[in-house]
Amino acid sequence: MLADSGAVSITVAIIGVVGIVVGALLKIFSDELKRILTGRNIGSKDFIGQWKCTWVSEYGVKVSKRLEDRVEVKEASGNKFFAKGANENGTYDMIGSIQDNDIILLSYSGDNLKNALAGVIIMIADKKRKSMKGRWHEYSEEDDFRGGTTIWSKDVS
Repeated sequence: MLADSGAVSITVAIIGVVGIVVGALLKIFSDELKRILTGRNIGSKDFIGQWKCTWVSEYGVKVSKRLEDRVEVKEASGNKFFAKGANENGTYDMIGSIQDNDIILLSYSGDNLKNALAGVIIMIADKKRKSMKGRWHEYSEEDDFRGGTTIWSKDVS
C-alpha cells in the first residue's frame, strides 16, 4: 500500500511540473498562438508583393510635388512588416507593424537616398488589402520637415 502511495505522489508531481511548463509556454507564445488560431498570421501575407506608391507633398520642401516609387513588401507575418522601396534616387528600407484593424505603422531610413534621411508612415488598408492610404512625414537633408499623403496600390500580376 505504501508503494502505491509513492507512485501516486510521483505521478501527481510529474503532472504538476508538466502543467507549469505548458502554462509558461502558453504565456510566452500567447500572442503568436492567438494570431495562428484566428488566422491573423496567415492573413498578413496578403501584404507581400509589389506595390505602386504615390506620395504627394503637402508641406515643407517641394509642396504639391507628386512622386511615385515602388515598394516590395518582403515579409508580413503576424504584426511584423518589412519592405524595401526604390525610386530614381536610390533604395530605402522600411520596418513596422500591422495592427489588428489593418493600420500599418512604418518607419524608414533613407541612407541611400539623396533627399530623405528618415521618416514615418501611417496607413490603413482597404478590406481586400489591395490598396492602402495614409500620411507620411520625414526629415530632409534641407534640415526641414515635410510630409503629405500617400496611396499604395498592389500589383496584381
